[in-house]
Amino acid sequence: MDDIEHPSVYFMITDFLNEKGISKSREYSKILFKMDDEEFNKHLDYKDWYETK
Repeated sequence: MDDIEHPSVYFMITDFLNEKGISKSREYSKILFKMDDEEFNKHLDYKDWYETK
């Protein structure tokens, strides 16, 4: 289960929820990842950096 908390898994989950058009994907992601708004924003910044590096 430790693998589930890897950033690349979080990226895949974030992309999946966005691609499926889930209306509350941000809220669901924060619950799944155990993050608050600030942490989730950092996650999105890191995801953007990782995908465009």
